Amino acid sequence: MPLSPATNDSPSTTTLPSSTTVDEISIKSCLHQARMTLEHQDLCDHYNHSHVHHQTLTNELELICQENTDLKVTNSELVKLISLSSQASMMQQ
Repeated sequence: MPLSPATNDSPSTTTLPSSTTVDEISIKSCLHQARMTLEHQDLCDHYNHSHVHHQTLTNELELICQENTDLKVTNSELVKLISLSSQASMMQQ
């Protein structure tokens, strides 16, 4: 807390804050700093959890895309086999 400046026109009335007030300010400052530290840690934890979740979903998406590609190839091969089988069946009749 700043000291009140003394002027030449009046007697000095500079007052110092009581030690209790300084202690209270110090405690409040420490508590605020602790709260800010905890909030920062919570945000970091949330970010890390979200990042891991995002990586997991990205990996799952890549696997699903690969599976989808494989299924399209298999489906195309099955369509060809059915077509050949159908043609062979018609030729036998």
